[in-house]
Amino acid sequence: MNDLFRVLQVLKNNKLSRFVMATVIAVEGSAYRHEGAKMLIDAQGNIHGLISGGCLEEDLVHYANEVLQSGKPKNITYDLSSEDDLGWGNGAGCNGIIYVYIEETSWNGLWEKIEQKLLSLQRVVSVTFIDGENHQKNGIYYCEDGEFLNGSDSIGQSLVAHLENSIANEKKTKMITIANHERILIELYKPRERLYIFGAGPDTEPLVWLASKLDFTVYLIDPRRERFEQGSFSTAEQMIEEFPHVYLEDNELHPNSYVLLMTHHFQWDQRALKYLINKPPNYLGILGPKKRTARLLDPNPIPPWIHSPVGMDIQAEGPEEIAISICAELIKYRNMSETKNGFKS
Repeated sequence: MNDLFRVLQVLKNNKLSRFVMATVIAVEGSAYRHEGAKMLIDAQGNIHGLISGGCLEEDLVHYANEVLQSGKPKNITYDLSSEDDLGWGNGAGCNGIIYVYIEETSWNGLWEKIEQKLLSLQRVVSVTFIDGENHQKNGIYYCEDGEFLNGSDSIGQSLVAHLENSIANEKKTKMITIANHERILIELYKPRERLYIFGAGPDTEPLVWLASKLDFTVYLIDPRRERFEQGSFSTAEQMIEEFPHVYLEDNELHPNSYVLLMTHHFQWDQRALKYLINKPPNYLGILGPKKRTARLLDPNPIPPWIHSPVGMDIQAEGPEEIAISICAELIKYRNMSETKNGFKS
């Protein structure tokens, strides 16, 4: 999940409101969410997002009120490993220790700059001083293009190396200790993955909605204007009236893009696939049986990196179930890629 994107949307939609942001900074053992999970709590105690299965959120509301009153951040530890009646572990469903950092925040120029960097498909590294003499300093934000959005005057070369390493190796969240035993949290903020769906048939309507809810930015491409007028695609970022192969010839896809071919039109898929074979996206899934994909590529074999038929095998039937199977495979691929690159512990 792209928790930061969700946080930015809440802050942006409530520009005059004060919030407390809770971040899971470390986990020992098992927990509902991993390091980097975030949620917001507003001044009325309303919760936006989850960092546990619901067992910590109510308690965090009380801490959030303290932070809003004092203006000072807090470190909180929840030991869910205890199984006695007085312990957090009683019925919590987790058996680990969760470390949470909470701080006051609101929409400001810095968040706006970070959002713009992410929308331009740049990654941003955040540095938060968890304790020590810098505890209440503003964070440091370092962008993929080498720009510091804040805090460059208070950073040493060794820390710059950590930030560059985080971007190069896509280390999502890690805690390190610097001078005087001061702990800092380094987080990698990533743009939402772009999902290009070629084909706006009725079967794509639940897929567009579900993929958008799962933190994909959806671009829907189809030459039939009537499908955009008749279909339900309100959560798509863009609806582009164009033939698939023409769009691909005129537009360069980002290397991290996810692509689904589901036009139900053999020649459209074939011409688009001819382009995508030469410039492979991060993920390519093709709707329909493997025999159809083999015909699309004949006489060449199906490359092993193509997902055909697209979707996890859950014996799906009907548009809604097919959308679930496709999104399940997208999530699995995304999470496996993150684990492989060192995102998760």
